[in-house]
Formats: sequence, C-alpha cells, structure tokens
Amino acid sequence: MPIQIIKNAILAAAAVVGLNLLGGCKSGQPLTLARDGKTEYVIVVADDASGVDKYAAAELSRYLKQIAGADYPVVEPKDMDPAKPCIFIGLSSPALKILGKDPMAVFKDQDNAARKIGKNIFLYGKGLHGNLYAVMDFLENSLAWRWFSVFEYPLLPEKTTVTIEPFNRKQSFSFRYCLQDLQRSIDYGYQMGANLYFDQKFRGKTDLPREKRAFVSAFHEVEHGAGNHHTFFSFIPPSPDNRFVAYFDWQKKKDYFTTNPDYYSMNADGKRAPRQLCFGNPDLRAEFTKQAMRLIEVEGDDITVCVCALDTPDMFCHCPSCKVLMDKHQSPGGPLYDYLIELCGILQEKHPKAHVYTIAYRRSQTEIPPKLPEGGKLPSNLIVNFAPIEDCLFADWTHPDENNQETYRHLKEWANILGEGNLMSLYYGPYGAAMYLPIGDIDRLVTNMRLMHAAGARGIQMDQDMHSRSAFSELRNYLFYKLRKDVNADIGAIIREFTGYMYGPAAELIRTYLNELEAARKEMISKGLPMGVSFHAPLEQKNFLYLTPENIHRWQGYFDKMAVLAAKGPDRCRVNVELARRSLDIATLWKWFELTKKYPEIYRDHQVFVERISAAEKNTPLPMAAWEQERASRPEGFAEIRRKWMPLGDSVVSDLATIIKGGGQVKPLPQELAGLDQSRVKRFVPANRFSVVGKDYPPVGDRVVLDPDAAFGFAATTYLPPQHPGQKLPFTFGYRQERKSPSITRSIKLDEITPGVYRLYKLGEVIVTPAAMIWMPEWSCSTILEIGQRLYEPGAENRWEAYLSLKFDGPTYGGPAKEDRVLVDQVIMVRKSDDQFKAK
Repeated sequence: MPIQIIKNAILAAAAVVGLNLLGGCKSGQPLTLARDGKTEYVIVVADDASGVDKYAAAELSRYLKQIAGADYPVVEPKDMDPAKPCIFIGLSSPALKILGKDPMAVFKDQDNAARKIGKNIFLYGKGLHGNLYAVMDFLENSLAWRWFSVFEYPLLPEKTTVTIEPFNRKQSFSFRYCLQDLQRSIDYGYQMGANLYFDQKFRGKTDLPREKRAFVSAFHEVEHGAGNHHTFFSFIPPSPDNRFVAYFDWQKKKDYFTTNPDYYSMNADGKRAPRQLCFGNPDLRAEFTKQAMRLIEVEGDDITVCVCALDTPDMFCHCPSCKVLMDKHQSPGGPLYDYLIELCGILQEKHPKAHVYTIAYRRSQTEIPPKLPEGGKLPSNLIVNFAPIEDCLFADWTHPDENNQETYRHLKEWANILGEGNLMSLYYGPYGAAMYLPIGDIDRLVTNMRLMHAAGARGIQMDQDMHSRSAFSELRNYLFYKLRKDVNADIGAIIREFTGYMYGPAAELIRTYLNELEAARKEMISKGLPMGVSFHAPLEQKNFLYLTPENIHRWQGYFDKMAVLAAKGPDRCRVNVELARRSLDIATLWKWFELTKKYPEIYRDHQVFVERISAAEKNTPLPMAAWEQERASRPEGFAEIRRKWMPLGDSVVSDLATIIKGGGQVKPLPQELAGLDQSRVKRFVPANRFSVVGKDYPPVGDRVVLDPDAAFGFAATTYLPPQHPGQKLPFTFGYRQERKSPSITRSIKLDEITPGVYRLYKLGEVIVTPAAMIWMPEWSCSTILEIGQRLYEPGAENRWEAYLSLKFDGPTYGGPAKEDRVLVDQVIMVRKSDDQFKAK
C-alpha cells in the first residue's frame, strides 16, 4: 500500500473521530491553519508557562511546520498580535478572557480540552501534563498525527493547505498514571502518554528545577533501586560494595550488616543474612524512617518515596516478631505493611505532600493484601503497584485457573482498602522462550487491562522486552498506550491502522497470522494451563503445544506471500515483515526434525533459516531524524537516540543449529546424575568463540565437531596453544557472574582424566545472574556458555549446581591422538533452589 494512501486513510479516520467527538459546537466554518505553505497563526503560552507547557508548544510548532511548511512562532501574551488568530496552550490571561472565568471547574487531574472558538484554538488541561495532553489530542484527532513505534518516525500528512473541521472535545484518561520503558526515545513515551519515571531518568543530568523541566513525572518519584524498584538496601545497605549503595549520594553509613545484623532477615535456621530487612525490629524501623526523612530533606517534601522489597523470593524474615506481624495482618507481607502504615502516618504529620510507593509482588511476600477491620482503609498517602509476576503468561484473568483467579481477587481486595486513584497494576509481557517464539497474547493484554480498570486500578505499567523488536512487541506497546487513554477503545480499528502502516501490503496476512496465533493459544489452554509457567516460559514442548509442524508450515507459507507483498511497499514494511518472521524461523529450527519428517522436500537445509534470521537483524535501522538531532541540545542536556535493535534469541538460534548438526540424538544423563529429578536438570552445549589469535599461532580450526560419543552428537572444541604446553595441564575452567567479576574455578589434573572418554567434572554451586558465563580453558577462554541468557529468571534465587562433560585426547593427556584436543559436549545445570513459581 503506497505511503500516501496510508496517510490519507489515517487522515480520513481522524476526521471521523473529530466529528464524532464534537460537543456543543457541531456547526461552524472549517478552520484553515495554513494556506499555500503560509500561516497567520501564532502559538501563545502563559507568562508563567511550565517546562512541560513550553515543550508542548515547541512540539506543536514543529509538527505543524512538518505538515504545512509554515512557521508557527511561540510567544507569550505580551508579544502576541491581537489581530492574528492564535493557538492558546494553557489558560493565559487572553485565553481566559474568551473562555470565561473557570473553564476547568469540573476537570479532574489530566482532563483536557481542545476547542475552536471563532478562528482561535484553545488547548488546555488540568495538572502537570494537562496542556501537553490537549496538544497531543489536537494533533491526533484533528491533524492525524500518529507515532506507531519507537523504532519508526511520527507520521503526519504533508499538505501546504491545512483545513480542519470545527471541534470541541474533552478528554479524560482511563488510567491517570502510566509507566513504560523509556529507552531509545523519551519523546515517544511522553507524547504517547507515559507520565512516570522521568524524574528518575533525568536524575543527575540536569540542574533545572522541576517546574522548568520539559520531562516531569506525574508525581515526584525517587525510586532508587535496581530495575526502578527494590529499594530496601538503598536505605539500609549491608556493605559498602553492595550495588544499591550508589543510588543515594548522601548515604553515609554503608555497613549496616557488620554493625547491625539484626536489621536483616533471619532464615529458617535462625541465622541473619542480608536478603531482606527485618521490619519486626523496632530499631530497624526507626533507622529506616530516619533515612527516609534524610531523603526528603535532600529532595524536597513533594516527593514519592519508594519502599520496595529486594527481588529475592520467599519470606522476608523468620524471626518471632515478624511472624507476629504476619499473623496480625494475615499476610506474608505483614511486617512491611505494618511499617508502611507507621511511616505514612509520620509523613502525613510532618510532610503532608509526601507519598510512599510500594509493590505488591509475590504471594510469598506482598501480593496478598493485609486484612483490615471492616471498612478500614490504608493511609491515603500510600500508592501500591500490583505486580502479578506469578501469573501464567498464556491466560488472562477470565481463565478459570485457580492461580489466575486468586490473582484477580487480590487486585480487587487491594482496591477496596486503598485510597481512590492509589492503585496501579503491572502487565508482564512475554519473557523466557515466549520472547523469541511466536505467541498471540494481544487479547490477553486487552482483557487484563480492562479488568484492571474494572477492579479500580488507575495507574498502569507494562514490563516487556522492546529491544529486540520481537514479533508483536511494538503492537503490544502501542495498544498499551491507547488503552491507557480509553480502556474501551476499538481494538480492531487500532490493530488495522497499526498493521496497515507497519506492514503495508502485507498487513492483512500479518493480521491473519496474529488471529491464528491467538486462536491456537486459546485452544491450547482450554483444557488447562501449562504447569509451572509464570510470566517466564521455559523452552519446553508442554508450553508451546500450538507450535505444531502443520501450523509452522502454514505460517511459513503466509510469510512467503508477505515477503512478496511487502516488497511492493516502502522498504520499512519489508524490514518489519522480516523482523516479524524471525520468531517463526526460530520455532522452525526448534521443530526441525518433526518438520523434516513431515515435509522432507521443503525443510532440507536449516542453514537457510539461520541465515534469514541473521539477515533480518542486519537491516539498517532508520537513521536519526533531523528533529531528533536538534534535541541533543535540550536544556536538560540529555537526549535518547535511535539505536539498532538487539538480536532476537541469538544464543538460542546457535544452540538449535548445533543440535540439528548433531542429528537430534540425546543420550541419557551421565551415570553420576541418572537418579536426579529430570525437571531440575538443564543441559547446554557451549561454543568455541575464540576468533582472534596471535600471528604466531595456527588457526583455531573447527569450532564444532560431530562426535557420536557426545550427548547430542556434536561437541565444542577448545583452543589449546601448542606453543604453550604448560597451559594444557592442569586444565582450568570456571564460572563468573559478570565479565569482570572474579571466577569460581576448577582445575583438572592428569590423574582425573580418562583419555578418549567423556567424563563429568563438578564445578559446584553458582548463582546465575543475567550476564553469567562458564568459560574454558584458562589461557584462552576460547569456549564459553552464556548461561545467564539461558537460565536467569528475574526474582528467583537462581542457585544451580554446575557440571561439565569433557573428553581429553592427545599426547599431553595420554591419549592416542597425534594432537592434543579437549572437547566439551555438554554443561549440565542442576537447580538447587526451589522454583519461584510453584504450581498448585
């Protein structure tokens, strides 16, 4: 579909919306904003316009110039020409003379209006972002502005003569507060409706006072902690090297666990450990309050203090005092709730503008709300973000599953005891294998957001991976913002418009593909949910039953047609189709042996699919637009830039390709581990990635070799420099949590080696982190396994026992081979911690 046809269709749709939204002004003459590339209009802001209002005016001026090519000056009332038509942003004195004394008498926070009176336009709203939202409403509903994805440019009609119909709209949002990932473009989220986390994002990057800044949060949050939450140790750090210490510059005492171990959790064995805080301890509570007061002293009392538990599972504390508070509030979160009620009371008296924010997260900690006396309410200055991380990602809250039903019941119970507007709710997008395999969860998003609103939530957050541009992450993101504005929006129309722009001539087929994925997911869960699946789905057959050879083959046929169709549209449509196909190609590699058996004439060379995934990820992202480059000189001194997206499942693609090379065989576990519960065991093959050797060394050689003795029919090689025989024994391998962190190492001596035979070598217990890596051998570290990418689960204990299966051969190791060689056919990881998400 040619780009101009798309623009015209959007413009026509926007005109219909504008007419349907007319209030008391259904008649009148159309308004001409520009004629032949020229305009008489000026944009008027109040004398005391805030940084947000000035930003709104600057954006409107820029967008209008993009549309018509004309300049729309931004002026204050003292500089305006009364004879010229104006676009008023906010309620300046000349605007009030026309509108009357109190045009926002019945407005709630963030309500906004866009009105035409005579030749003048009035864009105003209540609260910090009200005027900005009025501007965005005007752009969207009168001028057909769209911004479909953070990876795309905003879309505007380009016409030298701009005429719009009369309008008189008032807009109220379904959700007042909106928190979303702000990477890659701050403007995208801000203009689409995100209004939280800007204070945190700009911390340390500007000296401007809050009222002068363009990007400001709806409430002044200081959420110092990893991942925007989890702040206990920012206030009470256990040691100077704890990663949370850096979040508060004013923090003086940094070794509380050394001096006050009783401030921290008691485990089931009665020992103190720095896992969480012990809110059954009155001294700890007093110290935490003192630190919170210090934060307010530094930041000001118009602040929201984030008090959230660490992202580690299980009970906060096993001490007798904490157990009493659990019983008192009939919830595992009792100790924290009890303290928050105390802290909120102190702040209400000493700092009435301040609020406290916490997360309702994990059934073993804070998801279950406290039981209050009949009709009782939590303090009015307490904000709670409900984060149901234990829900199965395949089902919404209408599913009869007991676990999901309990979640929604907890959400409604929170709404009953919190002040109006103080409940937020978080939607988890797909993680784990569902990030890189095909999944249709758009209906789940829509349904759960509507149920959140029905339960009483007035703030929302979405947590999903956007960085790899997985198949429907951008659509999910766009719908999230649309539902933030109107929870009852026409989802079908939004999806048609979004796909029409993003996929052009292939839009109808991409919608067919999405609809069939949705239907297949619902069919899979109609008889029950996969056991043990939360927001994170492991790559296991039981979790993706809908990825059958028949479905995969049919959907590949759709994409063959889409590739032809997309080539007829703008090049970005081709790129978007290729990016969307990656998840299906990964599924094809995963199901390769089933596909080759059923369709042997078609699925013959897996490398075609590997290379297609790689080619899609090498597409060049849209260059930084001129108007984005201009923003690098913002008064805030900070600008996000458009960057290349991250690969989708690259480590998984590598694993699947090597399994296919091995012919698909899987040998039983080594005898030493044969009696283990198989559900606790994960097996991986590392890769030889040593790519640069000195000029005096021979080439590395094959990085993967076929080997019938290997567990999967193939093994990874290791680089052993012949010029340094002393590096071959002892053979040392190890594990590190981060690239520069110390390693846990294990050295193998000659008496532990049986030449020409795979033997199992135990490394020991490790804590898996996102960047965790197993490496070998010590001299070259040529062969690695990025175990964090495969096993790390946010919020789990992530304790595993690691084993390596190695085969040694050659003179150094007493084997018959002419040259020394060490092969590794598998790394075996045995889960030591309980699953954080236990199936009922």
